[in-house]
Amino acid sequence: MANQYTAMVVNNNAMERNSIIGVLKRDFNLRNIISAQSNKEALNSLRVEDRVDWIFFDQQLPDGDGFVFIGEAKKIAKTERSAFILTASTSDKATLLRAAAAGVNEFVLKPFTPSTLVSKVRHVLESADRRTAERLAPVKDHLTMLNFGAVSYKGKLIDISLGGCMVRSQIFDQGGMIYDKGILCLPLDIANEPANVEVEVVRLERNPDYDNSRDTMRVGLKFTKMSDPDLIRLKNFITRLKQGK
Repeated sequence: MANQYTAMVVNNNAMERNSIIGVLKRDFNLRNIISAQSNKEALNSLRVEDRVDWIFFDQQLPDGDGFVFIGEAKKIAKTERSAFILTASTSDKATLLRAAAAGVNEFVLKPFTPSTLVSKVRHVLESADRRTAERLAPVKDHLTMLNFGAVSYKGKLIDISLGGCMVRSQIFDQGGMIYDKGILCLPLDIANEPANVEVEVVRLERNPDYDNSRDTMRVGLKFTKMSDPDLIRLKNFITRLKQGK
């Protein structure tokens, strides 16, 4: 249940901070909400809390921007399962890519409405459910092609479940931002043509902790539409992965 979660709201604008807290209390019945106005105050609270599930933080903070905060927060072991929701005044490509590289789970453009915030939190909850689903890594190379309209990117499958997959892709230079929809050309067997699956981008990662490559990025994809025959092929593919094939 959502009311069992703990949230933190880091924002030095009292109106925005209280608006977020109000939505969490009214729409999700949260009672354990930590309020902070600066990086220092928020980090001190994180160090003493047993667990913080949702962390809402603003891009502009009085003692360093929000990306400074998330970098420091992720060094605290108790935040390894926390969802980070960024509120920002701009949504240009540079900001979105920086947010993705920092590990932001959701992006909220200001000014936001209560209904927008509710939908973002629900998406966080759904994503948490998907992360608990079994994800399997292939033992062989499975090459993919991710298409956004006329733009295509070659990649390699990292892991997969019935709900989505992670691929190592060429760096996007056009198309393919968070929540963009595309078509993934996915090899599910040898005998048939690759499946063309409708997908949505749910995560972008360009983090040197994963590898030293500057030519590729990790892309998290949610399957949004799949034909019945391809779903059967996907289930068989996952069964073979479980068998180490």
